Amino acid sequence: MKPLARLAAALALAVAPPALAAEVATDQRQVAVGYERLEALALRIADAAEGEDPARADQIRVAVGEARSLGLAERFQSVVTLLEGERFAAARRDQTELAAQLEELLRLVMADPNAAKLEEEERRLEHLRREVRAALREQRALRTRHERGESEELPERQAELADRVERLQEPAEESDRIAGREAAAESPAEGAESEPMKAGPADKSLGGRVKSGAQAMRDAGQTLAEGSPAGEDQKLAQRELEAVQREIEERLTQLREEEQQRQLATLAERFRRMHEAEVGLVADTQKLAGAGAADDSRTAQLATQQLATRQADIRSTGDDALRVVRADGTSRVFDDALTQLVGDLRAAERRLRDGHADATAVALEQSAVEALAELVAAVDEALDELDEKRAPQPGASPSQGAAGESALVSKIAELRMLRAIQARLLRQTKVWRQAADSGEASPAEVAEHLADLAVEQRRLAAAAAGVDR
Repeated sequence: MKPLARLAAALALAVAPPALAAEVATDQRQVAVGYERLEALALRIADAAEGEDPARADQIRVAVGEARSLGLAERFQSVVTLLEGERFAAARRDQTELAAQLEELLRLVMADPNAAKLEEEERRLEHLRREVRAALREQRALRTRHERGESEELPERQAELADRVERLQEPAEESDRIAGREAAAESPAEGAESEPMKAGPADKSLGGRVKSGAQAMRDAGQTLAEGSPAGEDQKLAQRELEAVQREIEERLTQLREEEQQRQLATLAERFRRMHEAEVGLVADTQKLAGAGAADDSRTAQLATQQLATRQADIRSTGDDALRVVRADGTSRVFDDALTQLVGDLRAAERRLRDGHADATAVALEQSAVEALAELVAAVDEALDELDEKRAPQPGASPSQGAAGESALVSKIAELRMLRAIQARLLRQTKVWRQAADSGEASPAEVAEHLADLAVEQRRLAAAAAGVDR
């Protein structure tokens, strides 16, 4: 959906003085035509994706429907009319609103259509895990009491537990369906008489094992009511619940790894887009600085403000990435690296907004370019490690370890980020020392930035100690 992103950026930048009204109106007309083509293309993409990815096709159609309900195509034409009539304040207001609406549509189209379903499945499995764990504890307790020769209330308690476990069969079967693991019993041997299919050890699905465990509990309850030993039925029930618990743990681990992979892939794509945009911004800032953008001409001021707007767009993407990392909450180092990057982008934006398209602004932007390249490399490395972890190993079970909150990035990737943060601190120190020597920044401004770098250096030391443990 890069064309949509470019449309949003074009709207944000399409603010000009009256002398450039005709040129901006022409550009706005081209944007309007481009949007109409994009809308038609999106519908064709939805039709093409219908067979392989119906969820994505529906998502695109919903976005187009939302755009039409907002009347975006008509509003594009309205802005053209406003510009042609030199109604610049009204045109700027409508452009700002259009840019915000396009960004929201971009978010809607880029969202993972399966994310909500996976979150619901994770909640279902977490609920099953809690219920199965509680049922397993009670079944062990009932078995212990039976082995001790106790009989009071055992039949009733065993039957009540069977009822509780039976109620878990429906959500377990839904999880099987989502995982593509519907019940499949072993085929009878050739020549053997066909018997009605029943749940049991041959049925490896969650639903099948829950059904088998509940039936064993019910059989145990009836046997206990008759005054006979029910140890074998209780053992079977316990084994089935233990198998259900292991399978749930494996599926939760798999879901967590899939979510990590999606998050990392999304972050990697954002960082690449930011890196590409920042490289272009560095080149344009260098040209402006070399052309003497420090003068007070209206053209130079406008050009510098346009650079600041582009930097703000890149910084906004960084803010979005930082929110993702903080919501995950498993990597302080990743959080620190992104926080510092966003701070550097904001500093460059502020300098451009103040009209300083100079060597210091270029140095800040170049530092951000290098930091983004290091982040892309670190995230790519984390993705490779996750792929290796998820790859089946000879003799290993499909998933190792308990389902828990594993870190978004590994310790190795965090160490790489620590190295990148230290390199960034060195670059920033050099930037502000050079700014002080050249007179492009006041002593007070330089002192403020160096004090901030000292704080970040201490945070880095604490983070490194945490990773080392």
